[in-house]
Amino acid sequence: MAQPLSATPVLARPSASLTAELRLLFSVAWPVAAGQLAGVSMYLTDNIMVGHTTKVQMAGVATGAWWFFSVYIPLLGVLRVLDPMVAQAVGAGDEAGASRALARGVVVGAVLALLTAGFMAFTGPALALLGQPAETIPVAVAFTRNLVPGIPGAFGFALLRTWLQARGEMRPGNVAIVLANGVNLLLDWVFVYGHLGMPALGGPGSAIATSVGNWFQLAVIAGFSWRSWWPALSHLREASAVSSWSRLLPLGLPLAVQTGTEIWAFSLAGWMAGWLSAAGLAAHLIAINLSSISFNLAIGFGTAAATRVGQLVGAGHAIRRTAIAALLWVWGVMVVFAFIFARFSASLASVYSNDAEVIGIAVQLLPIAAAFQLFDGTQAVTFGILRGAGDVRVPTLFNLLGFWVIGLPLSYALFLEGWGVPGIWVGLAVALGLVSAMLLLRVRSTVAHGGFRV
Repeated sequence: MAQPLSATPVLARPSASLTAELRLLFSVAWPVAAGQLAGVSMYLTDNIMVGHTTKVQMAGVATGAWWFFSVYIPLLGVLRVLDPMVAQAVGAGDEAGASRALARGVVVGAVLALLTAGFMAFTGPALALLGQPAETIPVAVAFTRNLVPGIPGAFGFALLRTWLQARGEMRPGNVAIVLANGVNLLLDWVFVYGHLGMPALGGPGSAIATSVGNWFQLAVIAGFSWRSWWPALSHLREASAVSSWSRLLPLGLPLAVQTGTEIWAFSLAGWMAGWLSAAGLAAHLIAINLSSISFNLAIGFGTAAATRVGQLVGAGHAIRRTAIAALLWVWGVMVVFAFIFARFSASLASVYSNDAEVIGIAVQLLPIAAAFQLFDGTQAVTFGILRGAGDVRVPTLFNLLGFWVIGLPLSYALFLEGWGVPGIWVGLAVALGLVSAMLLLRVRSTVAHGGFRV
Protein backbone atom coordinates (compact mmCIF):
# COMPACT_ATOMS: atom_id res chain seq x y z
CA MET A 1 0.00 0.00 0.00
CA ALA A 2 1.32 3.46 -0.91
CA GLN A 3 2.22 5.89 1.85
CA PRO A 4 0.08 8.99 2.48
CA LEU A 5 1.37 11.78 0.25
CA SER A 6 2.51 13.87 3.20
CA ALA A 7 4.71 11.01 4.42
CA THR A 8 6.38 10.16 1.09
CA PRO A 9 9.87 11.35 0.12
CA VAL A 10 10.01 14.33 -2.25
CA LEU A 11 11.04 12.19 -5.23
CA ALA A 12 8.03 9.92 -4.71
CA ARG A 13 5.52 12.76 -5.01
CA PRO A 14 3.91 13.63 -8.37
CA SER A 15 4.61 17.05 -9.93
CA ALA A 16 1.88 19.56 -10.65
CA SER A 17 3.01 20.25 -14.24
CA LEU A 18 5.60 19.32 -16.86
CA THR A 19 7.52 22.51 -16.06
CA ALA A 20 7.69 21.52 -12.39
CA GLU A 21 8.79 18.02 -13.38
CA LEU A 22 11.54 19.42 -15.61
CA ARG A 23 12.85 21.50 -12.70
CA LEU A 24 12.68 18.62 -10.23
CA LEU A 25 14.34 16.13 -12.58
CA PHE A 26 17.14 18.57 -13.38
CA SER A 27 17.78 19.11 -9.66
CA VAL A 28 18.26 15.36 -9.31
CA ALA A 29 20.06 14.80 -12.61
CA TRP A 30 22.72 17.50 -12.60
CA PRO A 31 24.68 16.18 -9.60
CA VAL A 32 24.47 12.64 -11.00
CA ALA A 33 25.53 13.84 -14.45
CA ALA A 34 28.38 15.84 -12.92
CA GLY A 35 29.43 12.76 -10.98
CA GLN A 36 29.29 10.62 -14.13
CA LEU A 37 31.37 13.18 -15.99
CA ALA A 38 33.89 13.37 -13.16
CA GLY A 39 34.03 9.57 -13.07
CA VAL A 40 34.75 9.19 -16.77
CA SER A 41 37.30 12.01 -16.58
CA MET A 42 39.62 9.64 -14.71
CA TYR A 43 39.78 7.46 -17.82
CA LEU A 44 39.96 10.50 -20.10
CA THR A 45 42.95 11.76 -18.15
CA ASP A 46 44.61 8.36 -18.36
CA ASN A 47 44.13 8.15 -22.12
CA ILE A 48 45.22 11.71 -22.83
CA MET A 49 48.43 11.25 -20.84
CA VAL A 50 49.18 7.88 -22.42
CA GLY A 51 48.27 9.23 -25.87
CA HIS A 52 51.20 11.61 -25.71
CA THR A 53 53.70 8.79 -25.27
CA THR A 54 53.42 6.53 -28.34
CA LYS A 55 50.55 5.17 -30.45
CA VAL A 56 51.58 1.61 -29.48
CA GLN A 57 51.20 2.48 -25.80
CA MET A 58 47.85 4.14 -26.51
CA ALA A 59 46.63 1.19 -28.59
CA GLY A 60 47.79 -1.26 -25.92
CA VAL A 61 45.85 0.59 -23.23
CA ALA A 62 42.83 0.70 -25.54
CA THR A 63 42.71 -3.02 -26.26
CA GLY A 64 43.47 -3.89 -22.62
CA ALA A 65 40.78 -1.52 -21.39
CA TRP A 66 38.20 -3.06 -23.71
CA TRP A 67 39.04 -6.53 -22.40
CA PHE A 68 38.65 -5.23 -18.83
CA PHE A 69 35.42 -3.35 -19.49
CA SER A 70 33.92 -6.23 -21.49
CA VAL A 71 34.09 -8.23 -18.25
CA TYR A 72 33.64 -5.52 -15.60
CA ILE A 73 30.72 -3.55 -17.08
CA PRO A 74 28.36 -6.53 -17.64
CA LEU A 75 29.08 -7.96 -14.18
CA LEU A 76 28.61 -4.52 -12.67
CA GLY A 77 25.27 -4.46 -14.48
CA VAL A 78 24.00 -7.09 -12.05
CA LEU A 79 24.25 -4.51 -9.27
CA ARG A 80 22.17 -1.97 -11.24
CA VAL A 81 19.15 -3.92 -10.05
CA LEU A 82 19.52 -1.85 -6.88
CA ASP A 83 18.03 1.09 -8.81
CA PRO A 84 14.47 -0.28 -8.91
CA MET A 85 14.76 -2.39 -5.74
CA VAL A 86 15.95 0.45 -3.53
CA ALA A 87 14.02 3.31 -5.18
CA GLN A 88 10.74 1.40 -5.01
CA ALA A 89 11.41 0.39 -1.40
CA VAL A 90 12.11 4.02 -0.44
CA GLY A 91 8.99 5.19 -2.28
CA ALA A 92 6.92 2.62 -0.37
CA GLY A 93 8.50 3.58 2.97
CA ASP A 94 10.29 0.22 3.34
CA GLU A 95 13.64 1.26 4.83
CA ALA A 96 14.44 -2.29 5.95
CA GLY A 97 13.92 -3.51 2.39
CA ALA A 98 16.39 -0.91 1.09
CA SER A 99 18.98 -2.05 3.65
CA ARG A 100 18.47 -5.71 2.75
CA ALA A 101 19.04 -4.86 -0.90
CA LEU A 102 22.41 -3.28 -0.07
CA ALA A 103 23.45 -6.30 2.01
CA ARG A 104 22.64 -8.62 -0.89
CA GLY A 105 24.60 -6.32 -3.18
CA VAL A 106 27.67 -6.54 -0.93
CA VAL A 107 27.69 -10.34 -1.05
CA VAL A 108 27.03 -10.60 -4.78
CA GLY A 109 29.46 -7.75 -5.52
CA ALA A 110 32.29 -9.59 -3.74
CA VAL A 111 31.74 -12.63 -5.96
CA LEU A 112 31.59 -10.47 -9.10
CA ALA A 113 34.85 -8.72 -8.18
CA LEU A 114 36.61 -12.08 -7.87
CA LEU A 115 35.27 -13.18 -11.25
CA THR A 116 36.47 -9.95 -12.88
CA ALA A 117 39.96 -10.30 -11.41
CA GLY A 118 40.13 -13.92 -12.59
CA PHE A 119 39.32 -13.00 -16.18
CA MET A 120 42.23 -10.56 -16.29
CA ALA A 121 44.61 -13.55 -16.22
CA PHE A 122 43.46 -14.35 -19.77
CA THR A 123 44.20 -10.94 -21.28
CA GLY A 124 47.16 -12.04 -23.39
CA PRO A 125 45.66 -15.23 -24.89
CA ALA A 126 42.31 -13.51 -25.49
CA LEU A 127 43.81 -10.56 -27.35
CA ALA A 128 46.04 -12.84 -29.41
CA LEU A 129 42.98 -14.91 -30.33
CA LEU A 130 41.18 -11.69 -31.29
CA GLY A 131 43.98 -10.82 -33.70
CA GLN A 132 45.24 -7.66 -32.01
CA PRO A 133 48.56 -6.09 -33.09
CA ALA A 134 51.34 -8.13 -31.49
CA GLU A 135 53.24 -5.07 -30.27
CA THR A 136 50.23 -3.87 -28.25
CA ILE A 137 49.54 -7.09 -26.33
CA PRO A 138 52.37 -6.83 -23.74
CA VAL A 139 51.18 -3.30 -22.90
CA ALA A 140 47.59 -4.54 -22.54
CA VAL A 141 48.64 -7.45 -20.31
CA ALA A 142 50.63 -5.17 -17.99
CA PHE A 143 47.78 -2.65 -17.98
CA THR A 144 45.09 -5.16 -16.92
CA ARG A 145 47.42 -6.77 -14.38
CA ASN A 146 47.84 -3.39 -12.69
CA LEU A 147 44.06 -2.87 -12.64
CA VAL A 148 43.44 -6.06 -10.62
CA PRO A 149 44.27 -4.66 -7.13
CA GLY A 150 41.71 -1.89 -7.62
CA ILE A 151 38.82 -4.11 -8.79
CA PRO A 152 37.26 -4.67 -5.32
CA GLY A 153 37.43 -0.93 -4.70
CA ALA A 154 35.72 -0.25 -8.04
CA PHE A 155 32.86 -2.64 -7.29
CA GLY A 156 32.49 -1.35 -3.74
CA PHE A 157 32.29 2.25 -4.85
CA ALA A 158 29.84 1.51 -7.68
CA LEU A 159 27.63 -0.51 -5.33
CA LEU A 160 27.48 2.12 -2.61
CA ARG A 161 27.03 4.96 -5.09
CA THR A 162 24.16 3.17 -6.88
CA TRP A 163 22.45 2.42 -3.57
CA LEU A 164 22.76 6.00 -2.35
CA GLN A 165 21.57 7.48 -5.67
CA ALA A 166 18.50 5.23 -5.64
CA ARG A 167 17.71 6.78 -2.24
CA GLY A 168 18.18 10.27 -3.69
CA GLU A 169 21.55 10.86 -1.95
CA MET A 170 23.89 12.16 -4.66
CA ARG A 171 26.49 14.23 -2.80
CA PRO A 172 28.71 11.52 -1.22
CA GLY A 173 29.45 9.86 -4.56
CA ASN A 174 30.18 13.15 -6.30
CA VAL A 175 32.56 14.37 -3.60
CA ALA A 176 34.40 11.04 -3.75
CA ILE A 177 34.77 11.16 -7.53
CA VAL A 178 36.05 14.74 -7.60
CA LEU A 179 38.68 14.04 -4.95
CA ALA A 180 39.69 10.77 -6.62
CA ASN A 181 40.23 12.64 -9.89
CA GLY A 182 42.86 14.77 -8.22
CA VAL A 183 44.62 11.69 -6.85
CA ASN A 184 44.44 9.96 -10.25
CA LEU A 185 45.87 12.97 -12.08
CA LEU A 186 48.84 13.21 -9.72
CA LEU A 187 49.56 9.48 -9.90
CA ASP A 188 49.29 9.47 -13.70
CA TRP A 189 51.97 12.16 -13.77
CA VAL A 190 54.12 10.05 -11.44
CA PHE A 191 53.72 6.60 -13.01
CA VAL A 192 53.10 7.27 -16.72
CA TYR A 193 55.95 9.74 -17.24
CA GLY A 194 58.21 8.79 -14.33
CA HIS A 195 58.49 11.46 -11.62
CA LEU A 196 59.34 11.60 -7.91
CA GLY A 197 61.93 8.86 -8.41
CA MET A 198 59.54 6.41 -10.13
CA PRO A 199 60.31 4.84 -13.53
CA ALA A 200 58.26 5.89 -16.56
CA LEU A 201 55.79 3.01 -17.00
CA GLY A 202 53.73 4.40 -19.86
CA GLY A 203 50.25 2.92 -20.31
CA PRO A 204 50.49 0.33 -17.49
CA GLY A 205 51.35 3.16 -15.09
CA SER A 206 47.94 4.71 -15.65
CA ALA A 207 46.34 1.49 -14.35
CA ILE A 208 48.24 1.87 -11.06
CA ALA A 209 46.78 5.36 -10.72
CA THR A 210 43.31 4.02 -11.44
CA SER A 211 43.59 1.21 -8.88
CA VAL A 212 44.63 3.62 -6.14
CA GLY A 213 41.87 6.02 -7.20
CA ASN A 214 39.24 3.26 -6.95
CA TRP A 215 40.10 2.49 -3.33
CA PHE A 216 40.38 6.18 -2.47
CA GLN A 217 36.91 7.03 -3.75
CA LEU A 218 35.42 4.01 -1.95
CA ALA A 219 36.95 5.23 1.32
CA VAL A 220 35.60 8.75 0.77
CA ILE A 221 32.03 7.74 -0.13
CA ALA A 222 31.89 5.24 2.73
CA GLY A 223 33.13 7.86 5.17
CA PHE A 224 30.65 10.51 4.03
CA SER A 225 27.63 8.20 4.09
CA TRP A 226 28.28 5.74 6.92
CA ARG A 227 25.12 6.69 8.81
CA SER A 228 23.05 5.63 5.78
CA TRP A 229 24.70 2.27 5.03
CA TRP A 230 25.67 1.16 8.54
CA PRO A 231 22.23 -0.40 9.33
CA ALA A 232 22.57 -2.68 6.30
CA LEU A 233 25.36 -4.61 8.04
CA SER A 234 22.78 -6.24 10.29
CA HIS A 235 21.39 -8.02 7.20
CA LEU A 236 24.70 -9.49 5.98
CA ARG A 237 24.15 -12.93 7.56
CA GLU A 238 20.77 -13.22 5.84
CA ALA A 239 22.24 -11.93 2.56
CA SER A 240 24.99 -14.57 2.66
CA ALA A 241 22.44 -17.34 2.18
CA VAL A 242 22.19 -18.33 -1.49
CA SER A 243 18.41 -18.35 -1.18
CA SER A 244 18.46 -14.59 -0.54
CA TRP A 245 19.98 -13.99 -3.98
CA SER A 246 16.81 -15.27 -5.61
CA ARG A 247 15.28 -11.78 -5.48
CA LEU A 248 18.35 -10.06 -6.92
CA LEU A 249 19.68 -12.32 -9.66
CA PRO A 250 16.52 -12.81 -11.78
CA LEU A 251 16.45 -9.05 -12.36
CA GLY A 252 20.21 -8.48 -12.18
CA LEU A 253 21.23 -11.00 -14.83
CA PRO A 254 19.11 -9.40 -17.60
CA LEU A 255 20.71 -6.07 -16.70
CA ALA A 256 24.14 -7.70 -17.01
CA VAL A 257 23.27 -8.96 -20.49
CA GLN A 258 21.70 -5.60 -21.34
CA THR A 259 24.88 -3.67 -20.56
CA GLY A 260 27.06 -6.47 -21.89
CA THR A 261 25.56 -6.54 -25.36
CA GLU A 262 26.45 -2.88 -25.86
CA ILE A 263 29.92 -2.89 -24.32
CA TRP A 264 30.78 -6.13 -26.13
CA ALA A 265 29.66 -4.56 -29.39
CA PHE A 266 31.88 -1.49 -28.93
CA SER A 267 34.78 -3.65 -27.70
CA LEU A 268 34.50 -5.93 -30.72
CA ALA A 269 34.38 -2.84 -32.91
CA GLY A 270 37.63 -1.70 -31.30
CA TRP A 271 39.27 -5.06 -31.90
CA MET A 272 38.11 -4.94 -35.52
CA ALA A 273 39.86 -1.57 -35.78
CA GLY A 274 42.95 -3.30 -34.39
CA TRP A 275 42.93 -5.70 -37.35
CA LEU A 276 43.80 -2.71 -39.50
CA SER A 277 46.55 -1.02 -37.47
CA ALA A 278 47.56 0.34 -34.09
CA ALA A 279 46.64 3.79 -35.45
CA GLY A 280 43.08 2.64 -36.21
CA LEU A 281 42.81 1.21 -32.71
CA ALA A 282 44.06 4.45 -31.14
CA ALA A 283 41.66 6.55 -33.25
CA HIS A 284 38.75 4.35 -32.19
CA LEU A 285 39.76 4.94 -28.57
CA ILE A 286 39.72 8.71 -29.11
CA ALA A 287 36.24 8.65 -30.62
CA ILE A 288 34.94 6.34 -27.88
CA ASN A 289 36.46 8.54 -25.18
CA LEU A 290 34.89 11.71 -26.54
CA SER A 291 31.53 10.01 -27.05
CA SER A 292 31.69 8.78 -23.47
CA ILE A 293 31.54 12.39 -22.25
CA SER A 294 28.11 13.01 -23.72
CA PHE A 295 26.99 9.44 -22.99
CA ASN A 296 27.82 9.76 -19.30
CA LEU A 297 25.88 13.00 -19.07
CA ALA A 298 22.97 11.11 -20.63
CA ILE A 299 23.51 8.32 -18.10
CA GLY A 300 23.16 10.97 -15.39
CA PHE A 301 19.69 11.85 -16.66
CA GLY A 302 18.91 8.14 -17.05
CA THR A 303 19.95 7.43 -13.47
CA ALA A 304 17.89 10.37 -12.20
CA ALA A 305 14.93 9.08 -14.19
CA ALA A 306 15.42 5.58 -12.75
CA THR A 307 15.42 6.97 -9.20
CA ARG A 308 12.42 9.23 -9.78
CA VAL A 309 10.41 6.58 -11.66
CA GLY A 310 11.25 3.89 -9.12
CA GLN A 311 10.11 5.99 -6.19
CA LEU A 312 6.91 7.02 -8.00
CA VAL A 313 6.12 3.38 -8.81
CA GLY A 314 6.81 2.41 -5.20
CA ALA A 315 4.43 5.13 -4.00
CA GLY A 316 1.78 4.17 -6.56
CA HIS A 317 1.91 7.28 -8.80
CA ALA A 318 2.00 7.80 -12.58
CA ILE A 319 5.37 8.10 -14.36
CA ARG A 320 4.46 9.55 -17.78
CA ARG A 321 5.45 13.13 -16.99
CA THR A 322 8.86 12.02 -15.67
CA ALA A 323 9.54 10.03 -18.84
CA ILE A 324 8.75 13.04 -21.04
CA ALA A 325 10.88 15.40 -18.95
CA ALA A 326 13.90 13.06 -18.97
CA LEU A 327 13.77 12.69 -22.76
CA LEU A 328 13.44 16.44 -23.32
CA TRP A 329 16.48 17.13 -21.14
CA VAL A 330 18.71 14.53 -22.79
CA TRP A 331 17.74 15.53 -26.33
CA GLY A 332 18.75 19.11 -25.57
CA VAL A 333 22.13 18.02 -24.20
CA MET A 334 22.93 15.64 -27.04
CA VAL A 335 22.17 18.19 -29.77
CA VAL A 336 24.88 20.42 -28.30
CA PHE A 337 27.43 17.59 -28.32
CA ALA A 338 26.51 16.59 -31.86
CA PHE A 339 27.41 20.12 -32.99
CA ILE A 340 30.69 20.12 -31.05
CA PHE A 341 31.84 16.75 -32.43
CA ALA A 342 30.99 17.72 -36.02
CA ARG A 343 32.47 21.22 -35.88
CA PHE A 344 35.65 20.68 -33.85
CA SER A 345 36.68 17.11 -34.72
CA ALA A 346 40.30 17.90 -35.59
CA SER A 347 40.89 20.06 -32.53
CA LEU A 348 39.38 17.43 -30.23
CA ALA A 349 41.43 14.60 -31.72
CA SER A 350 44.67 16.57 -31.37
CA VAL A 351 44.12 16.81 -27.60
CA TYR A 352 44.69 13.05 -27.40
CA SER A 353 47.53 12.52 -29.83
CA ASN A 354 50.11 14.30 -31.95
CA ASP A 355 50.32 11.40 -34.42
CA ALA A 356 49.00 12.54 -37.83
CA GLU A 357 47.73 9.09 -38.82
CA VAL A 358 45.77 8.66 -35.61
CA ILE A 359 44.27 12.15 -35.84
CA GLY A 360 43.32 11.62 -39.50
CA ILE A 361 41.28 8.50 -38.72
CA ALA A 362 39.69 10.05 -35.61
CA VAL A 363 38.54 13.05 -37.68
CA GLN A 364 36.59 10.63 -39.90
CA LEU A 365 34.91 9.00 -36.88
CA LEU A 366 33.75 12.04 -34.93
CA PRO A 367 31.12 13.22 -37.47
CA ILE A 368 29.60 9.72 -37.29
CA ALA A 369 29.63 10.01 -33.50
CA ALA A 370 27.86 13.36 -33.91
CA ALA A 371 25.18 11.72 -36.04
CA PHE A 372 24.23 9.17 -33.38
CA GLN A 373 24.22 11.47 -30.35
CA LEU A 374 20.42 11.67 -30.17
CA PHE A 375 20.17 7.88 -30.44
CA ASP A 376 22.81 7.36 -27.75
CA GLY A 377 21.10 9.77 -25.36
CA THR A 378 17.67 8.30 -26.03
CA GLN A 379 18.73 4.75 -25.23
CA ALA A 380 20.58 5.84 -22.07
CA VAL A 381 17.51 7.61 -20.68
CA THR A 382 14.94 5.05 -21.81
CA PHE A 383 16.95 2.28 -20.18
CA GLY A 384 16.88 4.33 -16.97
CA ILE A 385 13.12 4.89 -17.17
CA LEU A 386 12.47 1.20 -17.80
CA ARG A 387 14.93 0.10 -15.09
CA GLY A 388 13.22 2.28 -12.50
CA ALA A 389 9.86 0.92 -13.62
CA GLY A 390 11.07 -2.66 -13.06
CA ASP A 391 11.09 -3.50 -16.79
CA VAL A 392 14.51 -5.08 -17.47
CA ARG A 393 14.00 -8.23 -19.56
CA VAL A 394 12.42 -7.00 -22.81
CA PRO A 395 14.89 -4.07 -23.26
CA THR A 396 17.72 -6.61 -23.12
CA LEU A 397 16.27 -8.33 -26.20
CA PHE A 398 16.29 -4.98 -28.02
CA ASN A 399 20.02 -4.60 -27.42
CA LEU A 400 20.68 -8.13 -28.68
CA LEU A 401 18.66 -7.51 -31.82
CA GLY A 402 19.98 -4.03 -32.56
CA PHE A 403 23.68 -4.64 -31.96
CA TRP A 404 24.27 -8.32 -32.63
CA VAL A 405 21.71 -9.18 -35.29
CA ILE A 406 21.90 -5.96 -37.31
CA GLY A 407 24.60 -3.48 -36.21
CA LEU A 408 27.72 -5.63 -35.92
CA PRO A 409 27.05 -7.70 -39.06
CA LEU A 410 26.66 -4.41 -40.94
CA SER A 411 29.92 -3.11 -39.40
CA TYR A 412 31.74 -6.26 -40.49
CA ALA A 413 30.26 -6.13 -44.01
CA LEU A 414 31.37 -2.51 -44.45
CA PHE A 415 34.78 -3.40 -43.00
CA LEU A 416 35.18 -6.12 -45.63
CA GLU A 417 34.11 -3.66 -48.32
CA GLY A 418 37.09 -1.48 -47.45
CA TRP A 419 35.33 1.23 -45.45
CA GLY A 420 37.88 0.81 -42.64
CA VAL A 421 37.15 2.07 -39.14
CA PRO A 422 34.45 4.54 -40.34
CA GLY A 423 32.50 1.56 -41.73
CA ILE A 424 32.58 -0.09 -38.31
CA TRP A 425 31.14 3.07 -36.78
CA VAL A 426 28.35 3.34 -39.36
CA GLY A 427 27.16 -0.11 -38.25
CA LEU A 428 27.22 0.98 -34.59
CA ALA A 429 25.23 4.13 -35.45
CA VAL A 430 22.55 2.07 -37.20
CA ALA A 431 22.38 -0.24 -34.16
CA LEU A 432 21.92 2.67 -31.76
CA GLY A 433 19.17 4.13 -33.94
CA LEU A 434 17.23 0.85 -34.01
CA VAL A 435 17.63 0.21 -30.28
CA SER A 436 16.53 3.72 -29.31
CA ALA A 437 13.42 3.46 -31.53
CA MET A 438 12.40 0.13 -29.96
CA LEU A 439 13.04 1.45 -26.46
CA LEU A 440 10.83 4.49 -27.05
CA LEU A 441 7.96 2.18 -27.99
CA ARG A 442 8.61 0.06 -24.90
CA VAL A 443 8.62 3.15 -22.66
CA ARG A 444 5.24 4.14 -24.06
CA SER A 445 3.85 0.68 -23.22
CA THR A 446 5.41 0.54 -19.73
CA VAL A 447 4.25 4.05 -18.85
CA ALA A 448 0.70 3.11 -19.85
CA HIS A 449 0.96 0.04 -17.60
CA GLY A 450 2.22 2.12 -14.68
CA GLY A 451 5.46 0.21 -14.17
CA PHE A 452 6.16 -3.11 -12.45
CA ARG A 453 6.84 -3.67 -8.74
CA VAL A 454 9.99 -5.68 -7.96
